[in-house]
Amino acid sequence: MSKFHRLPIASVERETRDAIAITFAVPDALADQFRFEPGQHLTLRASVGGEDLRRSYSICSAVQDGALRIAVKKSPGGAFSTWANEALAAGATLDVMPPMGHFNVPLDATARRHYLGFAAGSGITPLLSIVKTTLAAEPLSRFTLFYGNRASGTVMFKEELAALKDVYLERFNLAHVLSREAQDIDLLHGRIDRQSERLATLVAQLLDSARLSADSLPLQLEDVDLVALARDIAEEAGPRVKLSADGELRGRWDRARIEQVVSNLLSNALQYSPADSSVELVVAGDCDKAHLEVRDRGVGIPADELPNVFAPFYRSPHSGGQHKGMGLGLHITSEIVHRHGGTIRVESQAGVGSTFVVQLPRSVR
Repeated sequence: MSKFHRLPIASVERETRDAIAITFAVPDALADQFRFEPGQHLTLRASVGGEDLRRSYSICSAVQDGALRIAVKKSPGGAFSTWANEALAAGATLDVMPPMGHFNVPLDATARRHYLGFAAGSGITPLLSIVKTTLAAEPLSRFTLFYGNRASGTVMFKEELAALKDVYLERFNLAHVLSREAQDIDLLHGRIDRQSERLATLVAQLLDSARLSADSLPLQLEDVDLVALARDIAEEAGPRVKLSADGELRGRWDRARIEQVVSNLLSNALQYSPADSSVELVVAGDCDKAHLEVRDRGVGIPADELPNVFAPFYRSPHSGGQHKGMGLGLHITSEIVHRHGGTIRVESQAGVGSTFVVQLPRSVR
């Protein structure tokens, strides 16, 4: 049966106006008992105003950090959290039970997974431990985290999360959802629990991206006329889309996925082009390959950003605030094209426009 152990406090750091992070100095003799897994919590005991109080707080350090840390956010009327925020300092001691809980999944260094997490306010504490531990333990896996708060000033571990993003630039995607601050993406503004429909769409996109990247999404191949498919999508997109294509161009592709490619490219071109400008959709080919181009006269892409265009969650800082999505459309488009054995590239000049060029073999091998 677990019992309390008196642990000295190594440091107390102010995270926000009403939250602190407490790091314990675990004696060597207790190291095994306080070994933890991501997602576990600690139960603390203290005498506050003559009352014996016990509270549980999630561990927010990674297993690889070599430290035992929790965060305590002051809650209105909370006797323990208020006392901790106002009275605790390095050198003090607290009665602490060994880690408990099973809010985690087994990790595998050979796994290639895409994890998705949602947190709000102080709910970031267990997820911070999970995110950091997972990224370090599974070098082939990725993690996407949505973190909701009222405003940027209330974000706990803001700098630590930003630093984590810098370390795992290609594998950690972080989206702050702020209810009281406007942002350039609708999804990231408002309460996180009121964004269910948009979040459901995003989750579907994330699953698509993960499955395509892992080659775990089978293609439903059938005979498809690319010209007819492009004509239908162009008509639905409206009069701004000008189609250049003749006759038929048949191949064996996944119809739904190729529709997704054409739709994503047209949507992207229309979004970043002046409302009074046209977008050209060109379909051509030979006996071996199909060739598709989408040309716009929009804001264009600076040369130094071109290598990042198809990266997941990439959004250009020079787009003039025209972002409406999360930067997954072009990434998914690229993955679909590659799954068909094809290629995709972009030619662009800032202030002039962009041309996306897709080549697909007429039959997937």
